[in-house]
Amino acid sequence: MYFFLLNLSLLDVGCISTTVPKSMANSLWDTRAISYTARAAQLFFFLFFISAEFFLLTIMSYDRYVVICKPLHYGTLLGSRACVHMAAASWGTGFLYALLHTANTFSLPLCRGNAVEQFWKFADDTEL
Repeated sequence: MYFFLLNLSLLDVGCISTTVPKSMANSLWDTRAISYTARAAQLFFFLFFISAEFFLLTIMSYDRYVVICKPLHYGTLLGSRACVHMAAASWGTGFLYALLHTANTFSLPLCRGNAVEQFWKFADDTEL
């Protein structure tokens, strides 16, 4: 369980680290600009961390199911090797999911050369 919690915390830190630094920099410098490649990278990493977290939470729910319903078989069903393989599968599946969706999104002809506005917007003083 603690191994999965470590992976979950790493995914949460990565998820927050993809959007917050750029948003903070934009609010400090009073700009909303983001480059095309930075937006593609931000979308890729956000999708990667969110989808890997989803798959890891699914694995963690199976882990709790085995602990509750089959406590005597836990060591044989979910050994340390199986836990490592399942965690690696969630990271790998998240990577493939993010890669496919990012490539599909930015291969559309509507996205080429257009200015992409920042998705996460904070309210400034004039709107309050």
